Amino acid sequence: MAAGLHRNDRFLVLAASIVIAAMVALSIGVFVVPALETTRTVTVTTTTTASNSISWEVVKPNVTVHGYAAGIPCGALMLPCVSYPNQSIRATLIKYNGNYYYVSYFGVTQGSFDPAQRVTTWYTIWYTNSTEYCVSPKVQWDIACP
Repeated sequence: MAAGLHRNDRFLVLAASIVIAAMVALSIGVFVVPALETTRTVTVTTTTTASNSISWEVVKPNVTVHGYAAGIPCGALMLPCVSYPNQSIRATLIKYNGNYYYVSYFGVTQGSFDPAQRVTTWYTIWYTNSTEYCVSPKVQWDIACP
């Protein structure tokens, strides 16, 4: 066995060669890069349908409300109102959820004596012959109209 390497010696030489080759490969910058995963964008479209059928029916436009009921829009805004037995106000008669209401628009002007600095806010008031139902834009002591 003088002429060649023994079988175990050949195995050690082969193993050492693999280790040396790996170290050389790492030292010159050869790296094995893991495969990258593909990024996928998934778009989900959701459609939501909401049905809120709050509506009213105009029964009669341009009606005249007389007496106590004519003062309700002013009182609903907690303003100092003057009530006269023969007072009247223009309104629209509507039907909402099976009930009838008058709808009147009442303007409240605030500001100084200078007309350029005055601001008028228009309120929509729903009411019956005896009480108000709602006020819009909402005031803190009442509910907003639908």
